Amino acid sequence: MALFSHIQKSMMKCLLSTRVGQLLLLGLCFMPVPDLHADTFSDHEVKAVFLYNFPNFVRWPESAFQSDEKSFVYCGMSDSDPVIMTLKALIKGEKVQSRTIRFQYLRRIENINQCQVLFLSQENAALADRLIEAAEGTSVLFVSDLRQFAVRGGLIELTEVDGRIRPTINIEQLEKTPLKVSSKLLRLAKRVRKIK
Repeated sequence: MALFSHIQKSMMKCLLSTRVGQLLLLGLCFMPVPDLHADTFSDHEVKAVFLYNFPNFVRWPESAFQSDEKSFVYCGMSDSDPVIMTLKALIKGEKVQSRTIRFQYLRRIENINQCQVLFLSQENAALADRLIEAAEGTSVLFVSDLRQFAVRGGLIELTEVDGRIRPTINIEQLEKTPLKVSSKLLRLAKRVRKIK
């Protein structure tokens, strides 16, 4: 499985370094798959770009960061997931909101508050309900590509709709968090509420 080439990664980071580039790249993620060159971005690369780009459209309270820790932490649970592998390549040596980005594996659910962004992959689907419950009301931006993740109570679901990868945001869950999400992202995303 090929990750981003050095040139692709450089182009991606150049785009992400400007607000216009961020919006263009986020818009690119909504383009129909046939409009993209097959050898340019795969589904897992597009999902990783969303994860990488979300912090540009979300604000965390200072209380979300451990007092002795200046890092912005992405978390995942599977080291074989292609989305996580791609994300790790993108964030290497990067900063967000003046914080150094690092990645860590979430080994214990009770440590969920150590993450600013948590991605749950398909192979850890059995943990979804426990993680949704643990993340509710926290400052963790909890994202997954599991089907029906958002209506089950997850915060953001990345799914393919009409040939496009797009986010679905559970507004009810978002309102329970101290996270501030940009209106730009809210306009681009589908919005749902939890199924009762």
